[in-house]
Amino acid sequence: PAGQAVDNDVSGAYSGGHVSHTGYATAPNTAWWQVDLGGVRWIGGIQIWNRTDSGFTNRLKEFYVFVSEEPFESSNPATLRDDASVWHKFVAGEAGRPTIIPV
Repeated sequence: PAGQAVDNDVSGAYSGGHVSHTGYATAPNTAWWQVDLGGVRWIGGIQIWNRTDSGFTNRLKEFYVFVSEEPFESSNPATLRDDASVWHKFVAGEAGRPTIIPV
């Protein structure tokens, strides 16, 4: 469940029940996950905590983070990158523990 990604437990082991992930993407760069903060909020930074399970840390690599005051009208990263109202950051390489993204 997506809520496991925002439950304040950053242990990182899937077996602990506090890890969220996308479904398996059959096409490259199509897996995604999103959170709605329920209103416009100031965001100074985003912390992403990768999994710690052996053999699974490489699943979170080379990804985009998108931030918008309005709901996304697309789930296509190329479309969102080109939308001037959507802030974005590409994270190269594998995510860390944590990866901190200033917004």
